[in-house]
Amino acid sequence: MEPEFTLIGGILRFETMNYVMREQLGTTVIVSEGEMVQFVATLGVAILGHVRLERLKSEDKSKVS
Repeated sequence: MEPEFTLIGGILRFETMNYVMREQLGTTVIVSEGEMVQFVATLGVAILGHVRLERLKSEDKSKVS
């Protein structure tokens, strides 16, 4: 296996930070393209929240039946 890192956060929009991370880790660093890198965590939280909400709605319906 080869180590692989996926990093998120707005600071990684700057190529200099990507370079520093690659150098410090000594391996490939995967970063989302463009401005998306700063929204990845927020998108993940929104998706998990939506899944949780749908689960709660389905549990409420089963209690009423």
